[in-house]
Amino acid sequence: MEPDYRGFLLSLNRVRNDITHNIRFIAFDFRAYVDSLSDADFRRTAVTLSAGFKNQPATTFPKITPKNARHRDCRTVRELFWHFSPKLSIWNSGLWTLDLISLHFHFEESGDTIIPEADIQAKLQDLLHDPSVVEYRRTHKAIWPYDNA
Repeated sequence: MEPDYRGFLLSLNRVRNDITHNIRFIAFDFRAYVDSLSDADFRRTAVTLSAGFKNQPATTFPKITPKNARHRDCRTVRELFWHFSPKLSIWNSGLWTLDLISLHFHFEESGDTIIPEADIQAKLQDLLHDPSVVEYRRTHKAIWPYDNA
């Protein structure tokens, strides 16, 4: 996997562990979490948790400080987005990462060409008719939006 997206997954897991295994985060506030990071940690998390954004100088962007946020000197586009909207940065990076994983899952390299996997044709109905999913729905009386479709 490409380094940006591998780094995103590792860093997201590290943040998740920090949040779930530390009682001080019982009332977690993302803005406060980002503001509490040292400058070095802020820059490190901006690089990894803002994957998909350009990691280039933010010289053409105005100096923006979100309301009620600690002022930061954002040097790159990733730092700027991480500072301005950490939730959106993670959401965007997650979408890019899942998209990349999906591409790796459905396609393979063969020499100099990329070919689709022949046996990967999963569809939503395959999942809904999977015996374990059907059993879960039966035992938990799960309501699915697809039941009335």
